[in-house]
Amino acid sequence: MFLAIVVVCNHMSIFAKMPRPYEFLHSLSGVDAVLLFLFISGYSIAHSVTKEANGFYRRRFWRLMPVYWVCMLVSVVPYWMHGAGIHAPHFGIKLLGSARAFPWHLVPLDAFRAPPLWSNPATWSLGVEVVLYAMAPWLRRWRTPWVLAVMVASAVWYVKTPLVDAHHCVFPLDTVLKFGWAWLAGFLYYRHPRAPWAQMLPFLAWFEVTRYTLFHQPHGITMCLVFGIVIVALRYLPAVPTKTVPVLHWLGDVSYPLYLIHMPLMWIIWIAGRTLSANVYFAATIAAAVVIYHTVDLPARALVRKQMQKSR
Repeated sequence: MFLAIVVVCNHMSIFAKMPRPYEFLHSLSGVDAVLLFLFISGYSIAHSVTKEANGFYRRRFWRLMPVYWVCMLVSVVPYWMHGAGIHAPHFGIKLLGSARAFPWHLVPLDAFRAPPLWSNPATWSLGVEVVLYAMAPWLRRWRTPWVLAVMVASAVWYVKTPLVDAHHCVFPLDTVLKFGWAWLAGFLYYRHPRAPWAQMLPFLAWFEVTRYTLFHQPHGITMCLVFGIVIVALRYLPAVPTKTVPVLHWLGDVSYPLYLIHMPLMWIIWIAGRTLSANVYFAATIAAAVVIYHTVDLPARALVRKQMQKSR
């Protein structure tokens, strides 16, 4: 949830006046937050595909697509309300493109250079993840040196990429090559949690970002360093109290709809009311994410669990 909120505050700065707490979160860098989220995603997928390979694709489909479709439908609304060309109040940013790009986003094809739906540019990272999800059952069979070699090649490609083009897809699968290293680091860390060499993997984002954005987002670099320390330290800390586990799961689960819904909703709020209140944008996006989680995500998960139980 924290990493999703960092991304929300980065985009909220386009529309709102940013009081100190929001401005601090904005200073942590949305792209760096995505790198850390990719690490967590790689770790989580490694656990899922290792624990139960059967039905992996079905589980991923129902986990991703219902929420994705709802958020993509919402992403068309700003074009219906005003059309392209409206300016946000800060940084000279305006709404580009048109709703005609929507059919390209019935599935997350951003990594294959699908025409962007600019009301929701955050989908670029989901395009990266979908490709890596598709590869996960094969990666599970790869030996560690091969996965490690691919990770290193991706990390080098990331450092060699011009900063301004970091999350823009120059050619098909370009963003997967740029950012796949962060996901693969999490994948490998799950596979070798106690290996001495693997303890550097949670710090890989810190090293990469330091090499890449040292003079652009210093607070983001600190966030990546703290993330690595926390991930490694978790192995030595007492287990989380049982009562808090459902809360932590809920916070993690809500972060997905929050990540996908916040940007189109902010455009809708700006077009409808021209407000500069950060509290309005923040509260609305959190509320929308919670509603989508409980009305779309949870029922979809229950459905796939029921289907898989019947098939056994």
